[in-house]
Amino acid sequence: MAFLSSTVVQCSRRFYASSANLNDVVILGAARTPMGGFRGGLKSITAPRLGAIAIQAAVEKAGIAKEEIQEVYMGNVCQAGEGQAPCRQATLFAGLSKTTPTTTINKVCASGMKAIMLAAQNIQTGQQSVMVAGGMESLSNVPFFLPRGEVPYGGVNLIDGVSFDGLTDVYNKIHMGNCAENTAKKMSISRQDQDAYAIRSYRLSADAYKNNIMQKEITEVRIPQKKGKPDLVVSEDEEYKRVDYERFSKLPTAFLKENGTLTAGNSSVLSDGAAACVLASAQAADRLGSKPLARIVSFSDAATDPIDFPIAPGFAIPIALTRAGLRKEDIAQWEINEAFSVVVLANIKMLDIDPERVNIHGGAVSLGHPIGMSGCRIVNHLVYSLKAGEYGVASICNGGGGASTIVIQKLATHAPGRLPVLTLFTKDECPLCDEAKMALMKSSLWNRFIFQEVDIRRPENRRWFGMYRYEIPVFHLNEKFLMKHRVDLKLLEDELNAAKL
Repeated sequence: MAFLSSTVVQCSRRFYASSANLNDVVILGAARTPMGGFRGGLKSITAPRLGAIAIQAAVEKAGIAKEEIQEVYMGNVCQAGEGQAPCRQATLFAGLSKTTPTTTINKVCASGMKAIMLAAQNIQTGQQSVMVAGGMESLSNVPFFLPRGEVPYGGVNLIDGVSFDGLTDVYNKIHMGNCAENTAKKMSISRQDQDAYAIRSYRLSADAYKNNIMQKEITEVRIPQKKGKPDLVVSEDEEYKRVDYERFSKLPTAFLKENGTLTAGNSSVLSDGAAACVLASAQAADRLGSKPLARIVSFSDAATDPIDFPIAPGFAIPIALTRAGLRKEDIAQWEINEAFSVVVLANIKMLDIDPERVNIHGGAVSLGHPIGMSGCRIVNHLVYSLKAGEYGVASICNGGGGASTIVIQKLATHAPGRLPVLTLFTKDECPLCDEAKMALMKSSLWNRFIFQEVDIRRPENRRWFGMYRYEIPVFHLNEKFLMKHRVDLKLLEDELNAAKL
C-alpha cells in the first residue's frame, strides 16, 4: 500500500506553474517592418516573408541566440494563397530551428495581440520559458476567390478575399465600415469629429518620424531588384506622407452615400507589414543575460454584438485594468487601434479617458493597418514609447464583436547615475568596424558612454559568434541591441537622451 501511495505521488507531480504562482512574463525585444500601402512598396513580399523579417529583428534586439526560442505564435488573417502553415514558414525563413513548434493565430484584427496573450499564458504556466509572438499580413497579395461548382450561363463573379475574409460582418452581411457608421450614429460622433481626429493622427505620425520615435521599432526591408540594380530599401511607413489636408473635408463618404460620416481619409488604409516580440519568463531573462524592456501586467478579451465591434475595447479594457489592480488614471499612454477614427473616439467617450494620452504618435489611420499585424504593433510601440515605470494599455477591436487588451509596464534598462555601456561586437581585420569606431570617436557623443569591444572569434564569445558572424559591426547599449552594419548617431543620441544620460 505504501508503494502504491508513493507511485501515485510520483505520477501526479506537475512540471508547470500553479494558478497561485504564475511566472512573470517580460518582453526582451520587439520589432516591426515598415507598413507598405496597398499594392505599394512591399507588394512583392508575402506575409510569411514579412513575418520572418520581424521575427529575426525581434530576436536580434533581444540579444539572444535563435536556438533559445522554444515556440512561435504569429497572427495572420487572410491566409488564402500563402501556402501551408504561414507561421511555420515565417519561423523557418527567419532562421529559427526546424524543431521549433509554431501556430498561426486568427482573431481577425486582434490576431497579433492574441498571439502575444497566448504565448504569455504558456510562459506564465511554465509550458515554455522563451517564445516569439506577433502578427503579419500582406493584403496586397490576397487572391480573388472563384467558387467551386458548375459555371452557370453568363459567367461567375470573383470574390475579393480581402473584403470577404477580412472586412465583412458575416452576421449582418455588411462591410465593417457600415458597422462603424452605426456606432457613429448611436454615439453622435460627426464626420467633422472624425476628420479632426484623423488629421491629428497624420500630424502626430509625421512629428514622430521627425523626432526619430518610430525608427526605434522599425527594421528595414530590402527587396532585391533585377540584376545590376541595387536593392529597394523600405525603411518607413508609406501612408503618413500621402495626406492632402486641403482635400480632407471634400472626400466622399465611403460606406453610406446619404448622411454618411466615414471616408477614406478618416479610416485606416489597407496595408502590408509584420511585427514580433520576444517573450520570456523573468527567470529565463536572467539566465540568458537579456535585460527586459517591459513586463506584461495583465490582459483580457471581451465581446459584444457583432455590429458594435467598434466599442468592444470599452468592455475589454476595464477587465484588464481590474486584473492589473490599476485605475485609468494610472495609465500614461493608451494605444487604441485606429481601424476607423470613430473607433477611438467612441472608446474615449465610453471610458472617459484623456484623449491627449491616446495614440500620441498617430495610429492606423495615418500609418496603416495590416490586420494580422496591428495588435502586436501597438504593443511594441508602447514598449518603446513609455518611460521607465510607466503603464500603458494597448487595445484592439476585431470583427465579430470582439476585442483584446494588454497592459504593460516599461522597465528601467540602465542603472541611474552611471554612464551607459556601448559595446561593439567585432573581429580582427574588420574595416567596417574600424570605420564605425572612428565615426563614434569623432562624434560629440564619445564622452557620454563607456565603450568596449567584444571579439566574437574568441572562444569565450562563441555565443556572439553564432549570432553575429555575418552581421558585424553590431552595437549594444546597456546589453540591449541598438544597431548594426553602420553607426546611426541620431539613434544613439536619442537613446542617450531618453535615458537622460
